[in-house]
Amino acid sequence: MGKTNAYTAAKRDGRILLNANESSLNLSAQLLQKAADIVTKISYNRYPDPAETELLSAFGKKMGISEDCLLAGNGSDQMLGYLITTYLGKGKTLLTLNPDFSMYQYYAGSIDAKTVGYRQDEGGGVKIDDLIAFGKKENADMILFSNPNNPTGSLIPRTDIEKLVQNFKDIPVVIDEAYMDFADDESVLPLIDQYDNLFVTRTLSKAYGLAAMRVGFLVGNADRMSALKADFVPYAMNSLSMAIAAALIPEIDVADFVKDIRIQRQWLYQRLSGFKRLKVWPSQANFIYGKAEDLDGLLACLQAEGIVIRTYNGTSYFRISIGTQEENQLVWKAIQSYEGEKS
Repeated sequence: MGKTNAYTAAKRDGRILLNANESSLNLSAQLLQKAADIVTKISYNRYPDPAETELLSAFGKKMGISEDCLLAGNGSDQMLGYLITTYLGKGKTLLTLNPDFSMYQYYAGSIDAKTVGYRQDEGGGVKIDDLIAFGKKENADMILFSNPNNPTGSLIPRTDIEKLVQNFKDIPVVIDEAYMDFADDESVLPLIDQYDNLFVTRTLSKAYGLAAMRVGFLVGNADRMSALKADFVPYAMNSLSMAIAAALIPEIDVADFVKDIRIQRQWLYQRLSGFKRLKVWPSQANFIYGKAEDLDGLLACLQAEGIVIRTYNGTSYFRISIGTQEENQLVWKAIQSYEGEKS
């Protein structure tokens, strides 16, 4: 096994946790009761369904995707790791963005694959022709990045990604759409049937509010997916997560939740963008990315209110998950204190 860069999980020691891009709201009482009822119906003495039949059917119907194009795993992380270990190895090169989700490099490093990152504009932004040229120069064997980007929240248009896929027909192009539910309609899922080298991952951890269940999906061309399904580890998912997710997927009102997050995102962005001692950028995800003049001072003001956000070692950048209206107001007031301003 190669050398990996450890991934640091989100801290849980805070009154208001806005550091992991989770939903601040738990399931409704009705959905919690439905999940509780399922707990008593599981055959705990039996192994899980290796075909993931009910789960793939529920998600496929929700998204309008054939089950032949779907595979589920223990979070979309497992799906990404599976693709990396399938298509890469020692001496191979993974092309991603810089910055981006660090688990890509973690998985690549575990099999001695090289990772190269195309430097985005500050705050996010990719010139697609430059990315294509960079990928060819580096002889990329796989391309993988998040869209919207984590941590910047920036979004690459579908037309640009299609151009990228067309220019790298001989290698897998993987788009991590963990935050696409919160974005403008630029998902590349409609392109799956056209390009057999295009893969997309989705998750139930963000807009569906099921982070505790660890359920993620890989979507791809049916022919490619047939081979990937055949080689996938059996019993990757436990029966409880599959049964509860399958039952709740049709019931969860993603549209209303996403609408509220977008409203709150815009509210917080407008207020933070007026501050002088920090800079924030527009986001298409469920978080806001920024840079502080005095990060330690900013964190001290937030921590005084029990607010935990995401920071990046050795930089002045931060990421704030969009919480409830009350949580976002507390963030705003804490940052007013950082600025030395009063409402």
